[in-house]
Amino acid sequence: MTSEIRTNTITSRAGLSTVTMTDSGPMFSGITTFVDNSTFSVGTGGTIHAPATNVMALGTNSIDAIKIDSSGNVNVTGILTASSITGGVSLSGSTNNTVCTVTGANAIQGESTLTYDGSTLSVTGSQNSYLNNNILKFDRAGYSYIDQINDSGSLVFRVTSSNTNALRLDSNAQAIFGSSLYIPDSIIHDGDTDTKIRFPGSNQISFETGGAERFRISNIGHVTVNSTSYQALTITTSENGTNGPEIQLMHNTASPAAGDIVGQLRYSGKDSAGNTELYSKIETKVDSPTSGSETGFLDFSTRGGGSYNTILRLKARGTASAPSYTTDDHNGIILDTYNTGNPYPRYFNFIAKSAGNTDSNIGFWTEAVGGSPTEKLRINADGTVSLGAIDPSSSSVLHMRSNTSAETTLELSTVSNYNGSLPSAKISFTQQNGTEIARIKCDTNTGAANMADLTFWTNYGGLYERMRINKTGQVGINQTSPRRPLDIIGNDGTSGATSGNSDTTLLLDNAGGNGSMIEFLTANNSAGHIMFTDPDATNRGRISYHHSGDYLRFDAGGTEMLRLYSDVFRIGTSLGTAAGGRLQVVEERGGNQTNDCNVYFETNANDWNLKTYYNSTGTHYHIAFIEQGSFRGSVSGGDGSNVTFNSGSDYRWKENIVRMTGAEGIEICKKLQPSKYNWIENRKETGQINTVDGFIAHEVEESGVLGAVTGEKDAVNEDGSIKGQMLDYGQMTPVLTAAIKGLITKVETLEQDNIALRARVTNLEGN
Repeated sequence: MTSEIRTNTITSRAGLSTVTMTDSGPMFSGITTFVDNSTFSVGTGGTIHAPATNVMALGTNSIDAIKIDSSGNVNVTGILTASSITGGVSLSGSTNNTVCTVTGANAIQGESTLTYDGSTLSVTGSQNSYLNNNILKFDRAGYSYIDQINDSGSLVFRVTSSNTNALRLDSNAQAIFGSSLYIPDSIIHDGDTDTKIRFPGSNQISFETGGAERFRISNIGHVTVNSTSYQALTITTSENGTNGPEIQLMHNTASPAAGDIVGQLRYSGKDSAGNTELYSKIETKVDSPTSGSETGFLDFSTRGGGSYNTILRLKARGTASAPSYTTDDHNGIILDTYNTGNPYPRYFNFIAKSAGNTDSNIGFWTEAVGGSPTEKLRINADGTVSLGAIDPSSSSVLHMRSNTSAETTLELSTVSNYNGSLPSAKISFTQQNGTEIARIKCDTNTGAANMADLTFWTNYGGLYERMRINKTGQVGINQTSPRRPLDIIGNDGTSGATSGNSDTTLLLDNAGGNGSMIEFLTANNSAGHIMFTDPDATNRGRISYHHSGDYLRFDAGGTEMLRLYSDVFRIGTSLGTAAGGRLQVVEERGGNQTNDCNVYFETNANDWNLKTYYNSTGTHYHIAFIEQGSFRGSVSGGDGSNVTFNSGSDYRWKENIVRMTGAEGIEICKKLQPSKYNWIENRKETGQINTVDGFIAHEVEESGVLGAVTGEKDAVNEDGSIKGQMLDYGQMTPVLTAAIKGLITKVETLEQDNIALRARVTNLEGN
């Protein structure tokens, strides 16, 4: 009997699970629980059931093909085909860590001799092997390994239990041996049998190219290179830094000492007899092996003249001393350098050293086109230098002479042309202690190209400019800006005065109380001169001081005109003859001098043109008149009295004396014509008529007064001007005296006559 319940959905009371009936079968949703040992049949032969608590199995044909236990392990009966399996797979009957192999098309076999414990793959049997951490190990006496180093891509073969590297094959297919490589005879280049590395004898190695030995290292380390080309050895480095190839010659000794030869480069060759001779060498010697201050030097030696000598030495020392070498230490050139302490300035010395106790000189030779080398520079043993045309006899510190007909030139050139930075050049004179004591400088600080001043400096309390020749040729002494061709400023500085003449060639300027001075220093029997010369003749003018006579001489027109002694001023001629106490004027050239006079005074002031002053008591002497050595007259005066004008009148100077009679005097006086008049020039200058008393010169002369008038009536000068007559009123005194005496005689006669007449009148009146 078939029961049938027709419904579409069955829901639990709690509503947690639902079974929905569909045409394709029931569909479960929510929570569905099957009790232990319950089975759910699926199709024909397929089951889903729970054989135990927390165990679920899927089966076919009454076999649990897949079983999942409470730990999540899955047991598969039969062949498992899957892209991935999470967890683990166990094979029944296998040992722990067994490695499975495929034994057939659909079979997996667990291998009892092949195991993997998660880190090591092991093969057991008659000889065990292991693969662990990229290491393949062979388990036999001594141990052997093959491993791969991941970070370098190398395959390494190791031996012994200490993992010794025996062979490495790197990613570049290079083979690197960890120890010795034993080769019976040679290493031959594949495809090039003429290129080999050979081992020709005990402890020897050689290299061959072209079927011939090119390089050999002997049992004592001696290296031989054989080449058919002069380019026997080339060393090239591919390093991209600043260093190139290096060759090191190492002297390895436990007891280094001064004089040890560190290394040599020797140059040998055959002589004409076929003998091998050492022609030159380069060697390094130890100067001091002291640690921390080691020094050595490099010697270059050559053979010449049948002997072998060191001709060049390069030496650097760490001490602050000058170079010191013994008599026979060297025979050639030494390049020596040393420092003097912090901050270690270096001194480089070029030393010519001769063997034995002989002088050493340095010569520099050059050759002109088409000529032969000739010596152009020599430094002698005593430090003297000869440059250009060498002069061995010169004792100068520096001797220069041109080799050609050109002038000998010492040229100091600035670093560049004028470009705004004003480069200069100088010659400096410096003491041994480094103090600059003098300088000659070409100062281009002129503000323009191709122009310069030449300055001279000295040190007195500091280095100061003392003289300058500027770009236009003007010279300044103590003056940095010359104002005239020669501008000299004294030690007291400039006075501030300004030159008023553009043609001035010499300026002397000093602000001190003594002003500017020119001083001539000469011997006691010599003289100092200032000479004046023109194109027509030399020494046309002169100012000289003669120390032998202690006088100052002035010449004009080539003739001495004036002497100034310490006590007298002499003008004119006969200057060596004393004729005056303070001022002497002597004219010996004859007459017709300028203005017909020897001394001329002129003034346009309302002052005395000539004044004499007698500053003493007693008779005062003003002017004396001397003729041909005879005293002819004077102007003098008594103490406190008027001036007297004295004329010579001594009888001893006179002859043919004839007494003038009173009648003669009266007769002349009768002819004289005393007059009143005014001077024309006075009237023109003053505008007034100033009448004075006097005589007319020619009228006096015509009246018979002798010696009172000079000149001729109506005479004129060459220019037509009046050449006036002169009248000495004093010379009229004798005439006037004679006239007065004549008048006195007449008066006395009249008086006698009058007495006689009065007596007669009295007598007449008495009678």
